Amino acid sequence: MQVITADNPDVVGISVFSHSIRPANQLISLLKGFNPNVIIVIGGYHVNAVGETALRHIPQADYGIQGEGE
Repeated sequence: MQVITADNPDVVGISVFSHSIRPANQLISLLKGFNPNVIIVIGGYHVNAVGETALRHIPQADYGIQGEGE
């Protein structure tokens, strides 16, 4: 979290597996607590597997990217 508070990024990307939905939601809550305007982009296996449904599982995420997000 020191990097997040020191750099104060505009966008943060998180790779999410289906078994890591709860930790992803917890991390996003912490990030939004530091900066409510930070844009959260999720990707990874879970988003690829379930598509836009992933945004229902991780409601604080702003965007979900399928495929290669780079």
